[in-house]
Amino acid sequence: MGNIAGGIFILIMGAVIIVLGKESGNLRVLGIAGAVMALFGALVIWEEIWGLNDIGRLLMVWLPCGSLGFMCLYSGLAHLYIKLFCCRRKITGTFLEVKRVRYPAYRSRHSYVPVFQYHVDGRRYRGGSEESYFRKGRLEKYYKSGQEYLIFVSVKNPRVFVLKRRPFLTDIMQQLTGIMFLGAAVFMTVRILK
Repeated sequence: MGNIAGGIFILIMGAVIIVLGKESGNLRVLGIAGAVMALFGALVIWEEIWGLNDIGRLLMVWLPCGSLGFMCLYSGLAHLYIKLFCCRRKITGTFLEVKRVRYPAYRSRHSYVPVFQYHVDGRRYRGGSEESYFRKGRLEKYYKSGQEYLIFVSVKNPRVFVLKRRPFLTDIMQQLTGIMFLGAAVFMTVRILK
Protein backbone atom coordinates (compact mmCIF):
# COMPACT_ATOMS: atom_id res chain seq x y z
CA MET A 1 0.00 0.00 0.00
CA GLY A 2 2.93 2.34 0.69
CA ASN A 3 4.18 1.96 -2.88
CA ILE A 4 0.76 2.94 -4.24
CA ALA A 5 0.77 6.12 -2.14
CA GLY A 6 4.32 6.87 -3.28
CA GLY A 7 3.33 6.26 -6.91
CA ILE A 8 0.33 8.58 -6.58
CA PHE A 9 2.55 11.24 -5.02
CA ILE A 10 5.11 10.94 -7.86
CA LEU A 11 2.31 11.04 -10.45
CA ILE A 12 0.83 14.21 -8.89
CA MET A 13 4.28 15.84 -8.67
CA GLY A 14 4.84 15.11 -12.37
CA ALA A 15 1.53 16.79 -13.22
CA VAL A 16 2.43 19.79 -11.02
CA ILE A 17 5.79 20.14 -12.80
CA ILE A 18 4.02 20.14 -16.18
CA VAL A 19 1.62 22.86 -14.99
CA LEU A 20 4.53 24.92 -13.59
CA GLY A 21 6.33 24.56 -16.90
CA LYS A 22 3.30 25.79 -18.80
CA GLU A 23 2.82 28.79 -16.49
CA SER A 24 6.49 29.76 -16.53
CA GLY A 25 6.85 29.47 -20.30
CA ASN A 26 9.40 26.68 -19.93
CA LEU A 27 7.14 23.84 -21.04
CA ARG A 28 9.72 22.13 -23.23
CA VAL A 29 12.11 21.24 -20.40
CA LEU A 30 9.71 21.02 -17.46
CA GLY A 31 7.02 19.34 -19.56
CA ILE A 32 9.38 16.51 -20.47
CA ALA A 33 10.62 16.21 -16.88
CA GLY A 34 7.03 16.20 -15.57
CA ALA A 35 5.92 13.61 -18.12
CA VAL A 36 8.83 11.30 -17.23
CA MET A 37 8.04 11.71 -13.53
CA ALA A 38 4.31 11.07 -14.05
CA LEU A 39 5.04 7.96 -16.13
CA PHE A 40 7.39 6.71 -13.43
CA GLY A 41 4.66 7.23 -10.82
CA ALA A 42 2.18 5.33 -12.99
CA LEU A 43 4.65 2.45 -13.32
CA VAL A 44 5.13 2.31 -9.53
CA ILE A 45 1.34 2.04 -9.08
CA TRP A 46 1.04 -0.53 -11.89
CA GLU A 47 3.80 -2.66 -10.42
CA GLU A 48 2.18 -2.68 -6.98
CA ILE A 49 -1.23 -3.69 -8.31
CA TRP A 50 -0.52 -6.01 -11.24
CA GLY A 51 3.24 -6.59 -11.22
CA LEU A 52 5.71 -5.89 -14.00
CA ASN A 53 7.56 -8.03 -16.49
CA ASP A 54 11.20 -7.42 -17.42
CA ILE A 55 10.34 -4.59 -19.81
CA GLY A 56 8.38 -2.81 -17.09
CA ARG A 57 11.25 -3.19 -14.66
CA LEU A 58 13.64 -1.83 -17.27
CA LEU A 59 11.39 1.21 -17.67
CA MET A 60 11.40 1.62 -13.90
CA VAL A 61 15.21 1.80 -14.06
CA TRP A 62 15.70 3.85 -17.23
CA LEU A 63 13.04 6.50 -16.60
CA PRO A 64 14.69 8.04 -13.55
CA CYS A 65 18.33 6.97 -13.95
CA GLY A 66 18.59 7.08 -17.71
CA SER A 67 16.77 10.37 -18.15
CA LEU A 68 18.80 12.07 -15.40
CA GLY A 69 22.01 10.68 -16.84
CA PHE A 70 21.26 11.81 -20.38
CA MET A 71 20.07 15.21 -19.15
CA CYS A 72 23.28 15.81 -17.17
CA LEU A 73 25.48 14.63 -20.02
CA TYR A 74 23.63 16.64 -22.68
CA SER A 75 23.62 19.94 -20.80
CA GLY A 76 27.21 19.50 -19.67
CA LEU A 77 28.47 18.56 -23.13
CA ALA A 78 26.57 21.47 -24.70
CA HIS A 79 28.20 23.87 -22.27
CA LEU A 80 31.65 22.38 -22.85
CA TYR A 81 31.12 22.54 -26.62
CA ILE A 82 30.35 26.27 -26.41
CA LYS A 83 33.41 26.90 -24.23
CA LEU A 84 35.96 24.76 -26.02
CA PHE A 85 34.91 24.79 -29.67
CA CYS A 86 32.61 27.74 -30.39
CA CYS A 87 34.17 30.60 -28.42
CA ARG A 88 37.66 30.65 -29.92
CA ARG A 89 38.02 34.28 -30.95
CA LYS A 90 39.95 36.27 -28.33
CA ILE A 91 38.98 39.96 -28.11
CA THR A 92 38.91 42.76 -25.57
CA GLY A 93 35.60 43.72 -23.98
CA THR A 94 34.57 46.39 -21.51
CA PHE A 95 33.00 45.11 -18.30
CA LEU A 96 29.78 47.00 -17.53
CA GLU A 97 27.94 45.36 -14.65
CA VAL A 98 26.86 42.20 -12.90
CA LYS A 99 23.32 41.22 -13.85
CA ARG A 100 21.09 39.05 -11.68
CA VAL A 101 19.38 36.32 -13.70
CA ARG A 102 16.26 34.64 -12.36
CA TYR A 103 15.05 31.29 -13.52
CA PRO A 104 11.36 31.43 -14.43
CA ALA A 105 10.68 27.89 -13.25
CA TYR A 106 12.09 28.55 -9.78
CA ARG A 107 11.08 31.73 -8.01
CA SER A 108 13.92 31.70 -5.46
CA ARG A 109 16.80 30.49 -7.63
CA HIS A 110 19.03 32.99 -9.37
CA SER A 111 22.60 33.49 -10.49
CA TYR A 112 24.80 36.34 -11.66
CA VAL A 113 26.11 37.02 -15.14
CA PRO A 114 28.85 39.49 -16.11
CA VAL A 115 27.71 41.96 -18.78
CA PHE A 116 30.25 43.15 -21.34
CA GLN A 117 30.30 45.50 -24.31
CA TYR A 118 32.61 44.63 -27.19
CA HIS A 119 33.12 45.12 -30.93
CA VAL A 120 33.39 42.37 -33.55
CA ASP A 121 33.93 43.23 -37.23
CA GLY A 122 32.83 46.83 -36.68
CA ARG A 123 29.58 45.93 -34.88
CA ARG A 124 28.97 46.71 -31.24
CA TYR A 125 27.61 43.98 -28.98
CA ARG A 126 26.39 44.14 -25.41
CA GLY A 127 25.32 41.09 -23.46
CA GLY A 128 25.80 38.61 -20.68
CA SER A 129 28.30 35.80 -20.65
CA GLU A 130 27.27 32.19 -21.22
CA GLU A 131 28.76 31.46 -17.81
CA SER A 132 26.77 32.19 -14.69
CA TYR A 133 28.01 32.48 -11.13
CA PHE A 134 26.24 31.92 -7.82
CA ARG A 135 28.08 34.68 -5.95
CA LYS A 136 27.94 38.31 -7.03
CA GLY A 137 30.85 39.31 -4.81
CA ARG A 138 33.25 37.02 -6.62
CA LEU A 139 32.55 38.74 -9.95
CA GLU A 140 32.76 42.21 -8.45
CA LYS A 141 36.10 41.29 -6.85
CA TYR A 142 37.75 40.36 -10.15
CA TYR A 143 35.98 42.70 -12.58
CA LYS A 144 35.76 46.48 -12.22
CA SER A 145 33.18 48.49 -14.17
CA GLY A 146 34.63 50.32 -17.17
CA GLN A 147 37.80 48.20 -17.31
CA GLU A 148 38.76 46.11 -20.34
CA TYR A 149 39.28 42.35 -20.11
CA LEU A 150 39.95 39.50 -22.52
CA ILE A 151 36.87 37.51 -23.49
CA PHE A 152 36.31 34.68 -25.96
CA VAL A 153 33.61 35.20 -28.60
CA SER A 154 31.92 32.59 -30.77
CA VAL A 155 33.21 32.56 -34.33
CA LYS A 156 29.76 31.91 -35.84
CA ASN A 157 27.58 33.93 -33.44
CA PRO A 158 29.37 36.95 -31.93
CA ARG A 159 26.56 37.45 -29.39
CA VAL A 160 27.82 34.38 -27.52
CA PHE A 161 30.92 34.78 -25.37
CA VAL A 162 32.66 33.28 -22.34
CA LEU A 163 35.22 34.67 -19.92
CA LYS A 164 37.39 31.56 -19.74
CA ARG A 165 37.69 28.67 -22.15
CA ARG A 166 38.73 26.13 -19.55
CA PRO A 167 36.06 23.92 -17.99
CA PHE A 168 34.94 24.67 -14.44
CA LEU A 169 34.79 22.01 -11.73
CA THR A 170 30.98 22.12 -12.01
CA ASP A 171 31.24 21.18 -15.71
CA ILE A 172 33.29 18.12 -14.86
CA MET A 173 31.04 17.18 -11.93
CA GLN A 174 27.99 17.42 -14.20
CA GLN A 175 29.60 14.97 -16.64
CA LEU A 176 30.54 12.58 -13.83
CA THR A 177 27.00 12.74 -12.43
CA GLY A 178 25.56 11.85 -15.83
CA ILE A 179 28.00 8.96 -16.21
CA MET A 180 27.14 7.76 -12.69
CA PHE A 181 23.38 7.70 -13.39
CA LEU A 182 23.85 5.95 -16.74
CA GLY A 183 26.24 3.47 -15.16
CA ALA A 184 23.68 2.69 -12.47
CA ALA A 185 21.02 2.17 -15.14
CA VAL A 186 23.27 -0.20 -17.11
CA PHE A 187 24.23 -2.10 -13.94
CA MET A 188 20.57 -2.55 -12.93
CA THR A 189 19.64 -3.55 -16.49
CA VAL A 190 22.22 -6.34 -16.42
CA ARG A 191 20.87 -7.50 -13.04
CA ILE A 192 17.26 -7.53 -14.32
CA LEU A 193 18.07 -9.43 -17.51
CA LYS A 194 20.13 -12.16 -15.74
